[in-house]
Amino acid sequence: MRLMTLADGTVSLHVDDRPTDDDEFDSPLPYGLTLDDAVAVRAREVEVGDLVIAFTDEQFGARRVDHCPQPFPAAPTSPPGCSGRACEECAKLEAWTLADHARVADLAWRYVCLSPAEAGEPCVIERATLPVIVVRAERVERAKAASGPVRRPFSVTWSANVEAADPEEAAQLAYEQVRAQVEAATVMRWEVSEPEGEACTVTAPVAATEAGA
Repeated sequence: MRLMTLADGTVSLHVDDRPTDDDEFDSPLPYGLTLDDAVAVRAREVEVGDLVIAFTDEQFGARRVDHCPQPFPAAPTSPPGCSGRACEECAKLEAWTLADHARVADLAWRYVCLSPAEAGEPCVIERATLPVIVVRAERVERAKAASGPVRRPFSVTWSANVEAADPEEAAQLAYEQVRAQVEAATVMRWEVSEPEGEACTVTAPVAATEAGA
């Protein structure tokens, strides 16, 4: 747990460590970042590129800090943030203004859209004064540069057409083909894809093939 205080000293927050025993939180913060890199700011002070990692909410006189299962880079804008194509969150604001048309003018200073709607996800709209836990953009960029290329899961497959009496024989014949190609230092072609990404064919260099033998 860490104690974070807003720059104006008005609010102090006890921030628990990011959960590790919940299926929703299946990955750590990117680039090796931790809560030690984070600061508490009001939503209106969030800047482009800041990594939003947690929100706060008042509950029974105390302020609770809820971590985002998927931290996201901020792109602050005035609500509604989905460019005229009203999402669920923008619709809620529109319903709020219908009760009093004078509230329309209040939106810009009462609320901020931290992430406009995209890919079927609604806008992330919060009260402008809400304390938010973020990692500032410049720190994110430094950590990104220091961590090198982002490693992500790939699926690599090699296929062969064989005639066999049963699956076991087919697998053995395919294995013998791969072994023969490796022993002969023959360049091989592999189909490589990442989750929800397009597959492409990659030629494995002889040296890489030998190293993996």
